[in-house]
Amino acid sequence: MINSEIQPHHLFKHSVIRRTILSCIMISTSAFFLGLSNASNANETSVSTSNIDKYDANFFMAFDPQTLYDILEKTPGANSLLNSMNSASQNRGFGSAGDQILINSKRVSGKENSIAKELDNIQAKDVDYIELIRGTRSDLDVQSNGLVINVVLKKDIESSILWTTGSVKTANIATQPLGSLIYSAGMDNFKYRIGLNHAINPNELTSIDLFTSPEQTHTHTYKRIRENLFEKTQLTGKLEYLHSDKTAVQLNGLYEKIYVDATITTDIEHLTTQQQEGKALVYDWARDKWEISGDITHELNNDNHMKLMFISNKSDSDDKIWHSSSQDGGEFKADYQLPRIYTLKENVLRTNWRHRVDPHHSFDSGFEVAVNQLKENLQYISESGSPYHSTELNNIQETRYEAFSNYNFAISSDINLQSSIIYERSTIDVKTDLALKSDTMQNAQSNISRTFSYLKPRLNIRYDLDDIYQIRFNYQRTVSQLNLKDFVPWFDSYESRLEETNPDLKPEVRDELSVAVEKQWQQTNGSLTLTPYYHKITDLITEVLLVKRSGDGNVDNGKEYGIKLDTNFGLEALGLNNTLISANYTWRNSEMNHPFTDDKAPIERISNDEWNIRLDQNELLPGLSFSLTLENKSRYEFYYYDYQGNVDTKMSANAFIDYQLTQNIKVRLKGDNLLHDKYTVNRTRHTGLFTQSDFLREEQRKNQRAPRFSITLTGQF
Repeated sequence: MINSEIQPHHLFKHSVIRRTILSCIMISTSAFFLGLSNASNANETSVSTSNIDKYDANFFMAFDPQTLYDILEKTPGANSLLNSMNSASQNRGFGSAGDQILINSKRVSGKENSIAKELDNIQAKDVDYIELIRGTRSDLDVQSNGLVINVVLKKDIESSILWTTGSVKTANIATQPLGSLIYSAGMDNFKYRIGLNHAINPNELTSIDLFTSPEQTHTHTYKRIRENLFEKTQLTGKLEYLHSDKTAVQLNGLYEKIYVDATITTDIEHLTTQQQEGKALVYDWARDKWEISGDITHELNNDNHMKLMFISNKSDSDDKIWHSSSQDGGEFKADYQLPRIYTLKENVLRTNWRHRVDPHHSFDSGFEVAVNQLKENLQYISESGSPYHSTELNNIQETRYEAFSNYNFAISSDINLQSSIIYERSTIDVKTDLALKSDTMQNAQSNISRTFSYLKPRLNIRYDLDDIYQIRFNYQRTVSQLNLKDFVPWFDSYESRLEETNPDLKPEVRDELSVAVEKQWQQTNGSLTLTPYYHKITDLITEVLLVKRSGDGNVDNGKEYGIKLDTNFGLEALGLNNTLISANYTWRNSEMNHPFTDDKAPIERISNDEWNIRLDQNELLPGLSFSLTLENKSRYEFYYYDYQGNVDTKMSANAFIDYQLTQNIKVRLKGDNLLHDKYTVNRTRHTGLFTQSDFLREEQRKNQRAPRFSITLTGQF
């Protein structure tokens, strides 16, 4: 739980903004093809081969970076992976895909100790060079469909401390302190790092709901304000030991405490009766988590390499929710409370053997076993009216096995073929004990066990036509992971109720086909990639009818297809030195049989188009740099048991300004939610199942987040 109709002139504004952004992308793309785009210092600071761009310290140290993340922010082409890293969901186990950012050709063997944390913890001066690898390569630790970043660190590092201090402020929430301290050192064959980090993320979300009757009468107004404070304190450690030229060991450790304090206050105005009502939700969540992970690599000889990865973690959570209400400005009285105590555990072991038959042929085979467990005690305690107290005990365990074999055929220096076959088998056991105490005592128990087996083939072909053009063909079958929390009730704060679960939920299977065409300039750092794709979907997960209302379930099939554009380029040809543009745009369409009407319909909660554009300006003035990110997506549809609707989002903006005080000290002023992250939810509610009951009212909910500002000082010594 730790961890959210437009009027014609609005549609016109939305369309104009979208066309403007697309025009900018297409104009820059045309200029790119004509050779007008040129990145600074391209000839002096980077080395390019047909499918690898290499950037050494001469390139990135010119920007006086403090961390590896600072380096990647300034590296042409890297922003797309940084964006996808920030939005990616985390799967159980390791799997064969993994993060597309590697350290010394290896993936990070942790979950909470993730690649995102490594980017912030690794000091820039410890980086030797960076490779941007387009397409497949046999020695990489992950499968790739496009770009992989490989960060190569220096063998010897000096003892140093990386520190950060600052504060963050939003709306009416008090200013909060933040900071970190990381010590890195090396001695002979040892490298180690220990860090302490304190992060704060305050948010304020304001919502205005307007209810309109069938007679077009404004009947109710709801004003909700959610103030949320997320606080995390982490202690981390990392140890690297080079036992010999052939054997190396890495160990990672983490302990963290997380607190979430939130309040949702709702003022309700009943316009037809002139009554006032108030509601309040108070959240108090706490979590303790530890994690140990690592890997052991051993080179038997030049043609045989073995690797073992492991992870073990556990989190204990104690979440509480209280609900109270008042009438006509009177005293708030308790309605109910929802205490929830749960424990999550994960243990994973993955091993592989990489064998090179000859310079052209190699195999990478192995297996993985992962055991995940969720134990939960969820209660609903009524504090008004008749006595009602329910207690639900859930014990859910998934045991998953994966066997894989990857074959790489380097047909020539320009053509590489990679194929894979993965067999996955998982068993999910769900044990539930429900006790209900009202006027009488009731008890019910259930014990369900389900097993899923899948074959997941993959084929990838990379063809470098020359040093400028590359074509990548990729087919793969992916299988989604069911969240263990999908099998326990969840609290809907908007409807103020627990939603039912679906014991028959199955994983979603996608057969994904794509062809990417990438163009690069041999003497610059820009690129343009166009990727048409098609997904055939089996057991599509969407909203379906359940016993009482609706929830996640499966429909037999669906499809999604579209095209993606990803580009980055400099603007020196236009007289704008040290300027980098990174942009991506996705157009898609989808289709399924609507589970409520059985008509053909788009897949719910999927936008037809979305875009992101980022402007980075280095050396705006001596020591001063600036970054601005804009993004948006089109309206999407959704539905539930007694309503259907759509969500319309507005453009969002984030920005920061960096100023280099000295070579080793930098100050950053950052602003998030600068355009308030506005979005509108439109619902048409019915008296019952919306396909079979009368229209009840129209509901429009306008949401916006308060801008959040932070100032941080980062240095090293």
